[in-house]
Amino acid sequence: MASQRAPGRPPGAPAGESRVERRRLARHQRLLAIAAQRFAAQGVECVCLEAIADAADISRGTLYSHFPTKEALVAAIVRPALEHAVTALSAIDRGRGVASVDALLAVWSELWLEHRDALRVMQHSRAMPLGEIAALHGALMERVLPVLAGAAARGALRSDDPALAARILARLAVPLLELCGEGPEAAARFKDAMHGLLLRC
Repeated sequence: MASQRAPGRPPGAPAGESRVERRRLARHQRLLAIAAQRFAAQGVECVCLEAIADAADISRGTLYSHFPTKEALVAAIVRPALEHAVTALSAIDRGRGVASVDALLAVWSELWLEHRDALRVMQHSRAMPLGEIAALHGALMERVLPVLAGAAARGALRSDDPALAARILARLAVPLLELCGEGPEAAARFKDAMHGLLLRC
């Protein structure tokens, strides 16, 4: 017997999702997109939640029902990029020295293509408390540091200090990605620039 779809439900919509829930999800995604663009362009500290509500044409109360604080909104923006990074970095063989560092840098180039505004927001919000994304950030560092430590053990790391190299990557990757521009050569330019900062060779 053919299954029946609730009246007004679009094909492919989850069976248990009401029209109100779909509208709320769409509003949630719109708020994230607007906030990511504003934070990335102007800086997290320079944009208030009220301005985001106005840009989304919703009330302040509606925005606060989705994101009660600016920290919660920032966390929602950057979480997908952190999750992507943790997954991608988990696949890197940490013991191959420069080749492992190149794989690490390739992940940053991939993130730049898929989560550009989120990376910019992370750059702007480095001084904010990590809050609910602290565990994800810790998981990221647990994957970055061994790659850099492996390069240091092989004598390839310029500073011989993996923690310092990780700080350089965290502070300079996004500005360098911005400077390296677009197109097929951008990732190679980024890799060459980071090699100069991180590696002896």
